[in-house]
Amino acid sequence: MEDKRTTWTKEEERELVRLWNDTNLNGAEIGKALAKNNKSVIAKVSRLKRRGVQLKLKRGKVKTNSEEAERKCLRCREYFLSESRFNKICKGCAKKNASVFTESMTGVLL
Repeated sequence: MEDKRTTWTKEEERELVRLWNDTNLNGAEIGKALAKNNKSVIAKVSRLKRRGVQLKLKRGKVKTNSEEAERKCLRCREYFLSESRFNKICKGCAKKNASVFTESMTGVLL
């Protein structure tokens, strides 16, 4: 099976950051400009934020057909890119919740 993931060049990353911060374009429009799909743009923005790259929050501008959007985590109150309207807790907090649940069920901290 062919790997459909695309790699990002440093130049594409710089252009993504510029378009994200300096324009009012949403993820789909930026994707068209960079010949990437919207999901790839949103995932890259999320990875860049985790690496500490300063990107403006675009609440409401990141929505896609799959309802991806930047939301505030109900546990830690930090913004994250959720995968659907039902996803209200970031991955870090979800892992913490899972370890607490597992510990209570087994008596062993993972």
